[in-house]
Amino acid sequence: MGPFVSDFRTSLSEQGYSVLAVGNMLTDMGASGRWMQEHDVQPDQLSPAVIADFRSDCVAAGRRKVSSVKCFAALLRFLRGEGVIGDPPAPESALERLLVGYRGWLVTERSLAEMTIIRYENLARRFLQQHLTEAASSSKRWTGRRWCRSCCASANVSASARPRAGWPSCGRC
Repeated sequence: MGPFVSDFRTSLSEQGYSVLAVGNMLTDMGASGRWMQEHDVQPDQLSPAVIADFRSDCVAAGRRKVSSVKCFAALLRFLRGEGVIGDPPAPESALERLLVGYRGWLVTERSLAEMTIIRYENLARRFLQQHLTEAASSSKRWTGRRWCRSCCASANVSASARPRAGWPSCGRC
């Protein structure tokens, strides 16, 4: 991973990450790079599954602070942009496909900062998982097309993520 460190640092700084966040990501990159050398893993083989293996080994070795797989998303995007690794596999579930589309919309149409996108994406995932689970267990089918005040309140939806025009009933609340 050594040849990519300076370009990765520059990329993170250009994206607006703080000095502390950049340092943490470079530390994670260094630790994973050492692990990859020990396990004969090449940079083009890096994937969320490989990172999960790295994390498991760290936990087994007794490391107290182990970064989540999600913490390596910026590194994976960087390596993908550099052509080192291929595109991620297509999302398997309808929920994941919806969230990928939502992320694309937040990036292209809203031009939001990465941390804001991550926050909105996590919020949308929790909201949809809660409501889709409830819809699957109820006799009514929820299409996800309508919002209501109590749905937004139960999912703790921020004001900027709420629909702007009125509060129609979703038929569930």
